[in-house]
Amino acid sequence: MSQHSKNNAFQQRRRCILEALSGNAGDKSRKGSVDERALGVIALINERTDMYTTSSCSGRISVLAEPTPESRAQGKKGGEWVYTTHDEACADEVVRSVKERCKSGAKLILRF
Repeated sequence: MSQHSKNNAFQQRRRCILEALSGNAGDKSRKGSVDERALGVIALINERTDMYTTSSCSGRISVLAEPTPESRAQGKKGGEWVYTTHDEACADEVVRSVKERCKSGAKLILRF
């Protein structure tokens, strides 16, 4: 594929994503909608012609567990939320959630 074709394909995908976001169709995040507090940074990213965002999250912390063999067998993709918030996190709640999920032996992923 030529560089010109790649650029055209990128611009077409970008246009579709931006139309969906401006039409309030949601985004590709697990939540399915743009976080209001992230609108400023989304606008900065999407005003550029050489990039765009397909999802957004203003969340401060999330802890995910790797998918279990059972969830993979059911066709589920990605991990399972152990703890997530779009507000300031409560340390006691994070620790309680992590300890509870660790009982299963799952590997956990912390994002902040």
